[in-house]
Amino acid sequence: ANYEVAGLYHELGQSDRALKYAAEAVRLDPTNTWYKFRYAEILQATHKDAEAITIYKDLIAADPNNIDLRYRLADCQMKAEQYEGAISTYNEIEKVEGNSDTLARCRIRVYEAKKDEAGIESTLKGLTVTFANNESYFYELAKYYEDHEQQEKANGIYKSMAAKFPYSATPHLKLAEVHKKNGQDAEAYKEAMTAFTIPEELDMKIEFLNKWYPIGDTATALSASKKKETDSLCSALRRTHRDDAQSYSVSGDYLMKSGRNKEARTQYRKAIDLSKESYAPWKQLLLLNVENKDDAQQEKDCKE
Repeated sequence: ANYEVAGLYHELGQSDRALKYAAEAVRLDPTNTWYKFRYAEILQATHKDAEAITIYKDLIAADPNNIDLRYRLADCQMKAEQYEGAISTYNEIEKVEGNSDTLARCRIRVYEAKKDEAGIESTLKGLTVTFANNESYFYELAKYYEDHEQQEKANGIYKSMAAKFPYSATPHLKLAEVHKKNGQDAEAYKEAMTAFTIPEELDMKIEFLNKWYPIGDTATALSASKKKETDSLCSALRRTHRDDAQSYSVSGDYLMKSGRNKEARTQYRKAIDLSKESYAPWKQLLLLNVENKDDAQQEKDCKE
């Protein structure tokens, strides 16, 4: 009866009221694992983690293959600031089920709490080993290095990714960004061009163009060399993403900014042919019609 009352109060979010009933159930039958589990769960909910640890250890002794109990124990250990105990528990979990994303996140949470940067780095490295074919873990490790002002290590990750994942545009774009920040324009352009010939991450490529070759109303006019680079990059963009209207629309923007209105109109038309509901190329096309005093075409385009 005490066990059931404790469960009802706990489900109602009144764990403080549930606690005495859960404790009484265990006192009346200290061998019942269900009573112990509910008691530990309620202790955890009422932030009595140090007391819950003892109960979870008893439960694990009775059921050593129950991984959920070990996760609960480690969570209590972390909240009770028993950080080494929590890491030890996670190590025991790894022996049973191997490394996993969930396990790594839990470890990182503990390392963050104890401000152990070496532990965080080691855990992130472990993910790149366990999941060697998953790019996202390499990006996460590289971002960690960047956030901690270890750009050379981040660059090393991007370079290894460029070799390991030859059909991924992102590492090349990341390296291009780094080269741009360091004033290494030739190297940046080379990496960007490689990225632009890989058929993925169109939005990221457009973002790269907007950042490093800005053509907004307040932007400084592009130099002759940068115009040449944007011509080549936009051409690569159209070849690589020939079925996406954005590649033609962006190309039109750069051509229009350079005063090459006839070529710009051609690109906007291609963008519209692929995506008539996209307003951006229409808007630019209408502006060009005005500049060219092409009233007949303007009337036709406006009606369409």
